[in-house]
Amino acid sequence: MRFVKKRMFGVVFALFILACAFILLSILNFYRELQNKEATIQEESLLDLSQFTSNYMDVKLEGYLSTLYSLSDLILLKDVKWENIRDRLNAIVSRQEFLHLGLSSLDGRVWSTDGSTEYVIDISGRPYWQDLLAGKAVITDAQDSLVSSKQIFVVAVPIMNRENHVVGIVHGAIALSEFQDYEDSRFEMGSYLVFVVDNTGSFILRDHKHPNAWNYSTIFDELEDSGKEQVSEAIRRQLAENLTIQTEAIISGKEYMLCFCPLSMNNWYTVVLVSKDEINQHIAVL
Repeated sequence: MRFVKKRMFGVVFALFILACAFILLSILNFYRELQNKEATIQEESLLDLSQFTSNYMDVKLEGYLSTLYSLSDLILLKDVKWENIRDRLNAIVSRQEFLHLGLSSLDGRVWSTDGSTEYVIDISGRPYWQDLLAGKAVITDAQDSLVSSKQIFVVAVPIMNRENHVVGIVHGAIALSEFQDYEDSRFEMGSYLVFVVDNTGSFILRDHKHPNAWNYSTIFDELEDSGKEQVSEAIRRQLAENLTIQTEAIISGKEYMLCFCPLSMNNWYTVVLVSKDEINQHIAVL
């Protein structure tokens, strides 16, 4: 009788162990499925946020170009002389985001105003000058200003006559610092980090939650600091083909999911990131 009881106890104990093992495996499978689903959700969210930001930036840049094209049409109706348009440019600078606006002759000299002070600068050596002479509008990467210590990007359009010849240039500069201050509130995306970078990876816009541990001037420097230069180079190649990219990378010792999305207006990209720690914390709560 005692033997039977022991045997029954052994069977029950074995079944209990099997049941516990089954429950444990089920929990682990559920956790893995939850991780996979959460990763898929995050990838979709990154893509959606990146596309939204890119569309917003396209509209923003289109607004700058529209302002300058309107000016070019107005200037064409008048004599192309600095004295005739200076007051109008001063008025526009005082109520919009331009650091300064100017009128350029075909030799590359720009008569420019910031609303109070006048400048004459030479942009004929800038890499975008030949595009303007060819009748193309330009929005540049981040660069140093010729009249201040600020980092800027330039928006410029050609003035075309009725024969479709370039007779001048309307030139505007926007300071990155003022652009950052103006746009900070637009990209409040919770735990997501949202950036805009130019073709070199330099930051046009930094998220105000930007981690202090990031010490470099370009997003590619940050990626290469992880010791995986091939990740940075692969992203550069794909961005050159105007592709949307989703990837993972370690930046300053922290794992991130990233999405790069190109703008249609120029060679800029939005970059949306979320920390893997944030994802794991969310899963833990679930």
